[in-house]
Amino acid sequence: MSAPGRWDRTLFLCILLAQLLHGAALIHRSSFVVEGARVFCLADDEMISMRYARNLADGHGAVWNPGGERVEGYSNPLWMLLMAGVHRVGFSAATASLAVQIAGLLFLMANLFAVRALARTAAPDLPAAGLVAAAATALYFPLNLYSALGFEVSVITLIFSISALWTVRALRAGRPPVGALVLLGAGTWVRLDVAVGAAVLLVCFFLPGKPIRWRAVAAGAAVLLAFLGVQTALRLAYYGEWLPNPYYLKMTGYPLFLRVARGALVLWDFLWRSNLALFFLAFLAPFLRRDRFLLPLVTLPAAQMFYSVWVGGDSWEFWGLGNRFVLVGMPLLFVLLGLALSHGWRALAGWRPGARRWMGWAAVPLAVLLIFNLNSPYAVASAGQWLSLKPLLDMPSNKKQFEAGRFIRSVTRPGAVVAVAWGGIVPYFTALPCVDLTGKNDPVVARGPMRTYDAHPGLFAQNNITRSRWTYFYPGHLKWDYARSIGELRPDVILQLWGDPAEAEPFLGPYRRVRLGREAIFVRGDSDQVLWDRVEVIP
Repeated sequence: MSAPGRWDRTLFLCILLAQLLHGAALIHRSSFVVEGARVFCLADDEMISMRYARNLADGHGAVWNPGGERVEGYSNPLWMLLMAGVHRVGFSAATASLAVQIAGLLFLMANLFAVRALARTAAPDLPAAGLVAAAATALYFPLNLYSALGFEVSVITLIFSISALWTVRALRAGRPPVGALVLLGAGTWVRLDVAVGAAVLLVCFFLPGKPIRWRAVAAGAAVLLAFLGVQTALRLAYYGEWLPNPYYLKMTGYPLFLRVARGALVLWDFLWRSNLALFFLAFLAPFLRRDRFLLPLVTLPAAQMFYSVWVGGDSWEFWGLGNRFVLVGMPLLFVLLGLALSHGWRALAGWRPGARRWMGWAAVPLAVLLIFNLNSPYAVASAGQWLSLKPLLDMPSNKKQFEAGRFIRSVTRPGAVVAVAWGGIVPYFTALPCVDLTGKNDPVVARGPMRTYDAHPGLFAQNNITRSRWTYFYPGHLKWDYARSIGELRPDVILQLWGDPAEAEPFLGPYRRVRLGREAIFVRGDSDQVLWDRVEVIP
């Protein structure tokens, strides 16, 4: 493999700078100003992990409510520990999210080095492929956005890219990719479902052109099982459960066929909007190269897609961004796409004398068109988000939740219990004990039945989540039990209702409606945790 030339290095530095600027812009757009102070905030789901992290850093343990029941309401242990470290070194509630966002951006920038090295390892004779892959990755809006919102996709993406790099190198050397499997095994501590990629990688142990090494396969499986076994043992010891609570919330109580059907439909929608031709070219690359050692670059992203179908997709496809399970494998597809395009480019350049000159001039607008295509699932309407010209998705709602939390903190005593449907922002910034209406932090609700389309045919139509029973499945948001959350646990304040509010009415008798801006919240009439002289009761 030859060393990169001066122009390659210069262009790669420009790509790194573009990643830095784009990521910084998204982080800034995700923040908001309240009473002259800037507040950095992650997506609400990640703020749940932040609440666990702060409680752990403060000595209360990895729990949602200090002194409350031990429930594993997060599914990203090592990422949560990173958040705990951020709190431990002294970041305030208003800036801790910024530290997590910067860490995510650094992981994404490190991923560019892995992507370029992977492309150069896969095809040393096509140096442009690494630049194409790095540029597509650096400016890929869904991946950058999920990272800016605090999701662990940044570190998992880096793990996948390095694992693929080590795998290709090991296979070319005629040895099984044990190191890559160890890295993916460790990645299961970031998110348990990284085990899907690790399991698929075991198949690659059979690719070297030597007799099958059953001992190596057995050793690799033992490594993966060891990582999973230790994690499970710790979970059983601390939480008394085999799996995180979100697993029971999302994967139980709903018809399997309808869940998988919805997963297949949202995957198809993502592939279609992202341009099927690009995916076809990417999957064609190993055959153009006639290189079976590139198959891991296909199998790992494909496994993530099948896994996404199996779990019914994610909760935010209506943003038009795909989902986290698929996105972590996209840089590998960009490497393959870079290889395929470089092959085609080289073939065209040799087709006609003098073609290389005009093709060089055409490369830049074509690269811009490619990147715009990847980042415009809704055509020009997507450009405002991608270029950070519009508020980012849920950010206006995040500010609203923050302000609601400030209000509740100002009208209650420290022991007031608040029921929330958004389980992250208000609990984190108020530090009040909370009740989770949607069950992510409540094992009783999480093990209950899911609502189906037949029972609630128009329930989530306002978010375009459901148009029929085939697309109704909404992971993590189809369970609630007001008899438990309100009737049994009797919170002092109910900030939001979720699902079908009519089901809550039989339990709202003891509650009074209190004005919060243009809306109303519910406050238990006999609560001694509410400062009644500071609230306006609605007659």
